Amino acid sequence: MTIKDAIRKIKFGTLESVYLLRGDDQFLQTFFIEKLAKKFFTKNEFNKTWLSTDELTGNEIIDKISTIDLFHTQKLFIIKNPNKLKGNSAKDLILYCKSPLQTNMLILIIDDFSDRSYISKKLQNILEPIFVSSPFENEMKKWAIYFFKIEKKIVKNDVVDFMVEIAGDSVFHLKNEIEKISIWLNNKNEITIDDLNQFSDLNRQRQRWEFLSAIGECDLKKSISIGKIMITMNDNFISILYPLTSLFQEILFYKINNGTFNNFNRYVPIPPSIKRQIPRFAKLYNKNQIAYALKYLGDIDKKQKTSFCSHETELLQFINGVINKN
Repeated sequence: MTIKDAIRKIKFGTLESVYLLRGDDQFLQTFFIEKLAKKFFTKNEFNKTWLSTDELTGNEIIDKISTIDLFHTQKLFIIKNPNKLKGNSAKDLILYCKSPLQTNMLILIIDDFSDRSYISKKLQNILEPIFVSSPFENEMKKWAIYFFKIEKKIVKNDVVDFMVEIAGDSVFHLKNEIEKISIWLNNKNEITIDDLNQFSDLNRQRQRWEFLSAIGECDLKKSISIGKIMITMNDNFISILYPLTSLFQEILFYKINNGTFNNFNRYVPIPPSIKRQIPRFAKLYNKNQIAYALKYLGDIDKKQKTSFCSHETELLQFINGVINKN
């Protein structure tokens, strides 16, 4: 189920006692929880409790959600990554979801969309999952328009496209960037492309995506040219390292899955403008090149943490090594 459909049901008063969210977009997770809480709590007092599988034992979590309040106080519990529960705790949670307390509300959040653990499969058989992964480009544009509307800013399509290109790796990132721009341009009712071009941070992000695109296209000359400019402008290899790792992970997963995308839990997402080019990039790289790139990036990460090395030298060696490797 899409988050839009889920919120529509909540709006019209159809509430469930247990919800299952799948996906790692922080904004969409929070957005859904807030919409549900406003509808669930009949009074202004919100009794909302986060239960962490990293901080509490499985038994403690089950006790908290299944304890009956003598005063019948409405409570909303949120369990992040219940797929970490094992043994009897996992079985008890599944039993609870089959017959939950009607006075309470429970939200289960599994960040890793591709998780296929025992408990994930069982929960999905009981509950209809609500997808809260970062949406594709067309839906991301709708979110951009929504955020500009909240900020009471007038924008044209080129501004929306620009923002999705730069910050469309997650709804959370997109919202933050639009809020920052709106604060800086507080006195302006309409925001234009010329306004956006004044922000060095946005230009730096766009340059990084252009660099990833050049790497993906195996364009040696362009990759070196943009890479040198980035390093000269006080950027460093570490800031590029994680997006590069995500790029080659995406290419590898695409090849492994025979030309289909697989949603997995990325450390640093990449924007739609890069992701839609993955099928083309995958044709330009073989598995040996991808394995070499990921190993090289891992070695650089360790080296940067333990010894001094030239960012420009490391970057140029990486570009030449990956693109020229047969």
